[in-house]
Amino acid sequence: MKPEAGYTLLELLVVLAIMALLIAAVPGMALPVVNAVRFSGQVAAVTSRLATAHEAAIETGQVVTITTADFSTSASVTILSPDSPAITFYPDGSATGGPLRITFAGREKTLTINTVTGSVR
Repeated sequence: MKPEAGYTLLELLVVLAIMALLIAAVPGMALPVVNAVRFSGQVAAVTSRLATAHEAAIETGQVVTITTADFSTSASVTILSPDSPAITFYPDGSATGGPLRITFAGREKTLTINTVTGSVR
């Protein structure tokens, strides 16, 4: 009589255990990548908000002032200018300028607003 083809219960349990270990390891390895992508999104949102305010000042011919409360992001946004807790964009394209720090998920980036052009770096 021939033995039947197939897998034993022990072989199946070993395969399931290996799969469980792999599944448990993947989120731990992916978390830094996910946080980096989220941080990039937060920086892009802040940069976009600043660019929108700059364009609005030029188009409307009115002064536009941005404070940290104007950023609707999960990141912590801090205006580092010792002179003012806000950034002001003027109709001629200039701005009060200064550095702006974005902190999110243990990462940090400093943006600088050019006083002459109002552009963000």
